[in-house]
Amino acid sequence: MESIELIKQRLDIIDIASDYLKVTKAGSNYKSLCPFHTEKTPSFIINPERQTWHCFGSCGVGGDVIELVIRIEKINFTEALKILAERAGVELNKNIGLDKNNKLYEINFEACKFYKAQLQLPEGRKAKGYIEKRGVNEDAFETFEFGFSPYSNSILVDKLTSLGFKEAEIIQSGLAIKRENNQIRDFFYGRLMIPIKNASGRVIGFGGRVLDDSNPKYINTPATPIFDKKSVLFGLSIASKGIRDNNFVVVVEGYLDVITAYQFGFKNVVASMGTALTDNQVGHLKSRTNNFVLAMDSDSAGREAVLRSLRNTYRVFERQLGQKSEVNLSVVLMPSGKDPDSQIRTNLSEWKKSIANPVPFVQFVVDSIVDKYDINSSSGKGQIVGEIAPLITNMVNPFEQDHYIDVLASKLDVKRGIVESALAKSKTSSRRKRSTLKKLTNQSENKSLYPEIRPKENWIEDYTMSVLLKMQEKSNSDMINSDYFRRTENKEIYSLWRNLSETDELSDTMSDQLQTHYEYLLNIQENIPDVGANKEVLSQLSNRLEHRYLQHLQRDILSSSEDLPSKEIEDSVINLNERIKQIDEKKNSPDN
Repeated sequence: MESIELIKQRLDIIDIASDYLKVTKAGSNYKSLCPFHTEKTPSFIINPERQTWHCFGSCGVGGDVIELVIRIEKINFTEALKILAERAGVELNKNIGLDKNNKLYEINFEACKFYKAQLQLPEGRKAKGYIEKRGVNEDAFETFEFGFSPYSNSILVDKLTSLGFKEAEIIQSGLAIKRENNQIRDFFYGRLMIPIKNASGRVIGFGGRVLDDSNPKYINTPATPIFDKKSVLFGLSIASKGIRDNNFVVVVEGYLDVITAYQFGFKNVVASMGTALTDNQVGHLKSRTNNFVLAMDSDSAGREAVLRSLRNTYRVFERQLGQKSEVNLSVVLMPSGKDPDSQIRTNLSEWKKSIANPVPFVQFVVDSIVDKYDINSSSGKGQIVGEIAPLITNMVNPFEQDHYIDVLASKLDVKRGIVESALAKSKTSSRRKRSTLKKLTNQSENKSLYPEIRPKENWIEDYTMSVLLKMQEKSNSDMINSDYFRRTENKEIYSLWRNLSETDELSDTMSDQLQTHYEYLLNIQENIPDVGANKEVLSQLSNRLEHRYLQHLQRDILSSSEDLPSKEIEDSVINLNERIKQIDEKKNSPDN
């Protein structure tokens, strides 16, 4: 369990608030005079169930126990955490104060406060009206900390620089972009702002929605060292307790799906930030439950696209869990034209029923595939078996496998033995393909460097990290930007290594998961030529990583929009294109 989560579990916000304020009981909540503005009637409300506070007076601010201490003590996040950790008897990770990303967390924290304050100003009325029109109640409004980004080029940048943050840090946070004239401007403007938090509840990015019918409707913070939408589940910090209490999680696609579900009492709902779950997202959830319900939109993509997304998700579960753990994966497909948000608001009873009785994943896939082909022809039956075979043959539970063999035989109107024979042939064919792939891999020039088949993207990262560790000289690491590491393990090991004291062993600072990856990097080292302090090697690796990073950043920025990019997106993409062009020219020069 992370230190922050443990601190919150051990401390009661009422006790902490009572150290600073005169707190009195008010129904199920507690109240006090707000410490952040002058008032005669208490408007400062503390909710013991949610462990949150909110000023319903002129401030309009709120947050958790950490934010309370930050504001009252006028200190930063790390300092507040140390105070609370001592109170809770929790030993913080020794590297927490050394984390080079702390500045990014602090910037996002201050941006969240800024956006919340802007929502209370006259310019924020339209955004506040939109929230009210969507039927968001006071509880959800407070919990999800809505804000507003003003129609201004650099109002947030100006605010953050006045707080002592550097322009380069603000750009790195994704909250600002540099224009061709070298001026920086806010990334978000004129949008309803929804903070995106990690599992510990720290703000790592934002989703911004337009307040009219223009496109793109939503844009997200571009990829940063602390934010990658493929690794984040919106609402997880709020839903963690509900997931554990209910022993299942409902995964939806959109922000408002989560917010509406929370408002109507469904406290175990998260959003995938995309149509399919990723490895990292499943990793976050599998420690909390083995029961997954995927609530899918059907209006825009169609059933075939839904099926494709589900298959991608299933592959993730196979990679994450293999044969070690049985997972119950189910599907709820919304009625045509509906998403969870609208379904909950217009037909709550039907939503409750569908969530309580979801369709098992394999059953959904079987029904969908059967509907695709001519079930009355032999070729159609063969195509159906070919698509379904991998799902059935890889099942962990033999009883479940037996059941779906019977289901498939019944749907195809053939004897069970025919289905079993077809599945056996399919498995043999799949095994041959894997064998061929392995042979081809072993013939590659890098065969001794691969303990297993790995994507090329991961390989260049792994090789670079191994070279850095082999060189040992930390001054060489300045040539490698940590942003270039997209793989979480490499990013964490790089950070630990950079901040390591001379007396400590790197392996002593790692979790078991990192230890496994570190051993893999050491294995690669055995096959790396002695590069000594050859900085040219690192320069070439850095160029390759940067080139890949910028291309991914382009895609991430563009994928944050639903349609054609707006001017703010175009500016960012143009800048990235220029840098990619420079790297390409450098790679193709005679000196390289």
